[in-house]
Amino acid sequence: MSVGQASFGTRFLSAISGGDSNTWFQYGGRLAPLFEDDPQAQAAFTFVDAFAKKNGKVPTLETIKEATGLLLTQEPADAEFLFDQLMDRRIKRTVALTGQEMQKLLAVKPREALALMHKASAQLAIELATPQTYDFKTSVHTLWPWLVAKWTGEIQSVPFPWHTLQAMTNGTYGGEVVSIVARTGLGKTWLMLEMALHIWRTTKRPVVFVTLEIMARGVLERLAAI
Repeated sequence: MSVGQASFGTRFLSAISGGDSNTWFQYGGRLAPLFEDDPQAQAAFTFVDAFAKKNGKVPTLETIKEATGLLLTQEPADAEFLFDQLMDRRIKRTVALTGQEMQKLLAVKPREALALMHKASAQLAIELATPQTYDFKTSVHTLWPWLVAKWTGEIQSVPFPWHTLQAMTNGTYGGEVVSIVARTGLGKTWLMLEMALHIWRTTKRPVVFVTLEIMARGVLERLAAI
């Protein structure tokens, strides 16, 4: 553990201290791994996390010092910047350690080496994902521009082929997911093909239909029947 690595952990805790729990929990479960190789900052992190969950706010510098004995000073840098530095260090350390383990496996167990690389990469991808939490008290800044864009037609939706559902939802917008669930053989593929055709007819845009279960000629047969 380097001095700089430890200081980024303690500096981050200093920068975020005294704030509300929303600021703390916006990082979700991505924080804990960042302190694994920094025992001093890890003890303070454990206390801060428990305190935020119990009291709905991040403890002050004085409270952290009294509870853990860790002396933190006022931090002028933004917590977001320090978090990025911690994450970069986490990536470098994980990739380096994984590479060392892979080198040991590569000559004799290459598939295990590949699985190890995939596992480490997937974990880092999860940690890098940015969670989005919203406070409804301040939602007007997010909601109002979105509603205006919908009402004015600035943002186009993808329409449903069924009048009732279309009237209820006004279609589906970018970033949304529509799931169709039913037992085998009840027509899910037919239903999705009908949706794809409707989108093509209505928007005049090309549609890609992807399936991992049915051969191409099966899809073409259903499409021809529709």
